[in-house]
Amino acid sequence: MQQVSAEQSSHKYVIFSLGEEQYGINISQVREIVRWARVTEIPQTSEHICGIRNLRGEVVPIVSLRSLFGLPRMPNDDDSKIIILEIGCSLFGAVVDSVDEVMEIASSAIQEPPASISGRLTSFVYGVAQATEGLVILISVEEIFANGEAEPTKGQDLK
Repeated sequence: MQQVSAEQSSHKYVIFSLGEEQYGINISQVREIVRWARVTEIPQTSEHICGIRNLRGEVVPIVSLRSLFGLPRMPNDDDSKIIILEIGCSLFGAVVDSVDEVMEIASSAIQEPPASISGRLTSFVYGVAQATEGLVILISVEEIFANGEAEPTKGQDLK
């Protein structure tokens, strides 16, 4: 049996768009991708929380990645998708403008973001990779929640 070195390993990423930029999330954290559908808004929650949605009997908080990333709000349309993510035992949905593809990216093709780039959101970015249309920004959903920007729940406290 041939062993694969770290340089030769690769992972699959769900590539999605927010505005003109493409982002990637490791597919191992994606439970499913669903069409945009109306969510139930909850008063006095974080500005990043769109609301909640019942997904086959489970109440899932839905987070706007546009809002979280400081992008202007846009109306959701037929291209809008909700990526249902699993972080530990928690589920949450991330609204994106569109889901473009699933891409396999070799570990050796992932570069660290430049150290000169700083800001609130840079802790979410762990790498960039070349795609046919330009660079894909790879984000860590664990870091999004570790920073307290959005909090996945089990349905009890949605603040």
